[in-house]
Amino acid sequence: MRYDIAVIGNDEAALELLCMAGSLGKRVLAILPEQRHSEWMISIALRRLVEQLLNDGTGSRLPSSVRRCSPGLVKRLLTNALTSEIMDYMAILERLGVDVRVGEARLLSRSSVMITSGMDCSRTVLNADNVVVGCGTRRTATHRPLGLMPSSRPESLLSGAMFPDAVTILGGDQLGAGFSALLSLIGVESRLITDGAADCAMQELAIAAGVRIIDNGNGDEYVRKQSRSGRSDEVLDFRRSVGFTEHLGLADVGVEPDEL
Repeated sequence: MRYDIAVIGNDEAALELLCMAGSLGKRVLAILPEQRHSEWMISIALRRLVEQLLNDGTGSRLPSSVRRCSPGLVKRLLTNALTSEIMDYMAILERLGVDVRVGEARLLSRSSVMITSGMDCSRTVLNADNVVVGCGTRRTATHRPLGLMPSSRPESLLSGAMFPDAVTILGGDQLGAGFSALLSLIGVESRLITDGAADCAMQELAIAAGVRIIDNGNGDEYVRKQSRSGRSDEVLDFRRSVGFTEHLGLADVGVEPDEL
C-alpha cells in the first residue's frame, strides 16, 4: 500500500497534521518513535504525572524521608505517563483511519521510509507520496565558556543513583516547570529560574508543588551568586532546544534540517 502522506514524530504539529489528514479521508501513516520523545510530548506526560500526584495528595501526605525515591523509580513513573499519552493519541488516530506504526524511522528516499521496531529490531519499508518530519525538539544544556558554573543536561537527572538535596533548573518553559514540580513532590528542594517573559500553565502546578520560581533574565548570574554564597545545588540547564532529527538520515536524501 502506498500512502498519501506519512508523518514521522510525536510533536504537537505532527499529531495535528495527522488528525487533519485523517479527517479528510487521506491514506495516512503515522510513525511514532519508541524512544525519541519530543519535549512537547514529555511536557504533556509530566503534566499528567504531576496532576496525579497533586490530586491524590501524595506530595503532602508522605514525610520527606519517605517521599525521596530513586531516579529509576521516577523514570518508570514518567515512562508510564508517556506510554499513557501515546496510547491515547494512537486511539484517536486509529478512529480517524490513520495507520499507526511504532518504531524508529530512517529515510531511504524522499518517498520511502524504513521503520525499525520491536525487541527483534524488525524492519519494514513503506512508501508515501509525501513524507513529513515532525519529531520536534529536545532540551539540552547550553554551551558554556570555561570558568562558568558547570551545568547538567536534563536527561542526567534520571541516570544517577540518587537525587541531590537541591536542584536549580534554568529555563525550559513547560518542560523545566514540569521537572521542577516533579522533583519538589518527591522531596527535592527545587528552584526554577525563568526569563520573566511570561508565565506558562505548568508554572501554576510547580507553585502548587512547592517550587520556588525566580524571574531572572540571567540564569548564569543567579547561579554564580548562589555559588559564591555557599549553595551547592545541582544545576540543570533546559534553555537550549535542538532538533530530534539526527537519526533520520536527512542528509542522505538531500534534506537539510532547519536551524533552531
